[in-house]
Amino acid sequence: MAKKEQDKPKEKKKSFLSDNRVKIVFGIFIIFLSVFLTIAFISYLFTWKADQSFEFSAVFSDADVVVENWSGKAGAWIANQFINKWFGIASFTLPFILFVTGLRFLHFRLYPLRKTLKIVLIGTILFSVLFGFVFGTANGFLGSGLGGAHGYFIAQWLNSLVGKPGTAFILIVLFVA
Repeated sequence: MAKKEQDKPKEKKKSFLSDNRVKIVFGIFIIFLSVFLTIAFISYLFTWKADQSFEFSAVFSDADVVVENWSGKAGAWIANQFINKWFGIASFTLPFILFVTGLRFLHFRLYPLRKTLKIVLIGTILFSVLFGFVFGTANGFLGSGLGGAHGYFIAQWLNSLVGKPGTAFILIVLFVA
């Protein structure tokens, strides 16, 4: 008597993401992305005035449009978003997070990923607010100051809510916690 189709052992389907080659390629891509962002952020510290005058809607424009950022138009745009409009110099934590994640895909466990993500993301927000509180706009340095637009806005909001001593107290308690 012939075996029925249901009696045959079923082969397990491999997920696309469970293939080790895909993980290695993805890990290398993420590490290169972290290096690219680090170069873009470092360059932005020196070329921020020229990069801010660049029309960011022209990222995908002719090759005649040039920027001074070492990582090109895309790097100038990304660096402006993160450092000027968002988290200021605390944005340097993003390439670190990407680097640790990329190493994890390559089966290197430098730090525990969840704990690192939690600490670094909270630290990014707190340092952004701290730099916005301490330095303000820093006379327009990096566009919105060392804390970025996010840090400056939150610091100003906290100052109006609880005053400068209250904001300082809140930040000290959050950093100690």
